[in-house]
Amino acid sequence: MSEQSKHANVLASEGEPHGVLFVLFIPSKDKDGNRLPAGEDQQMWANAAGDLLTKLFNGSTQMPPAKGKWLNDETNEIVTEEIVLVHSYAHVNHANDEERLKKLAEFLHRMGKKTRQGEIAVVIGDVFHRIRNFKLAK
Repeated sequence: MSEQSKHANVLASEGEPHGVLFVLFIPSKDKDGNRLPAGEDQQMWANAAGDLLTKLFNGSTQMPPAKGKWLNDETNEIVTEEIVLVHSYAHVNHANDEERLKKLAEFLHRMGKKTRQGEIAVVIGDVFHRIRNFKLAK
């Protein structure tokens, strides 16, 4: 019996745990350290991210703001900002579902373009993905 199965058995939880972690980073500033463009509110994006992850993976958790730092390669300036982290755990089959991933990618690209980011990041499992070209933004 695997360790996960053992835990599920003792906890009387689902047989297949939600084992793939997704973490989205919601910015409060643009790539130059300025306030987000008019109409692009951080909390609105955090709520939209939580709603999307809940639809895709059956739940999400929004963490309180944390201090983040990002190096703008174009200006060599460090942008310090308050970021909101939105977490979701997904079943493996949902985490690998191409249609679900496409919806997530479209959201991330749209957020990156509308909030004037130099980079948008998402953690899937234990891999940190950087998106710098928002070509999927609609």
